[in-house]
Amino acid sequence: MAKAPDAGVGREVVLNSLRVVLQAGFQTASRFLATGLLTLLRVPPGERVVVDTDKAVHELVRHCGPVHVESRACVRDTVLGGRRIRRGQIVSCFLGAANRDASVFPEPDRLVWDRTPNRHPGFGRGPHACLGAHVAVEVARHVLGTVGRRFPQARPAAEPVPRPDVTEHGMYSLRVSF
Repeated sequence: MAKAPDAGVGREVVLNSLRVVLQAGFQTASRFLATGLLTLLRVPPGERVVVDTDKAVHELVRHCGPVHVESRACVRDTVLGGRRIRRGQIVSCFLGAANRDASVFPEPDRLVWDRTPNRHPGFGRGPHACLGAHVAVEVARHVLGTVGRRFPQARPAAEPVPRPDVTEHGMYSLRVSF
């Protein structure tokens, strides 16, 4: 933090970066576990698969990932979709909508557990990719795989209580009967 001003990085940027790093390993994984588990529990038990592969986990990320909107400041004047965007303007990327784009994902509303390719933007891309993505996928593979193998008849025990947040989906409460 002491060298940040010399590098031209403002205190607010440093603090925001630290916040993102601290949240990445926990928030993404916990929110995705809740949305992924709820999605699985809504599949009739006889039609469920055991989600213990990276492909299956990434299909859940595409279908019900935790992050649905990301905003970024444009770094240079550009044209996107025929519209001029000036340097400094904020651009919002609707990842949830992109993950349901039928021109990219055939049958976008259906879970295709071995979907290939599956270049969903559920965790972002490039320099803005989620720092917790690998943690979230690994945790989900183990947790959801274990639930699927040990508790194939699991079901919601009460109506879930979602977090009312357009940007990051998650649950305040998800009670499950095993």
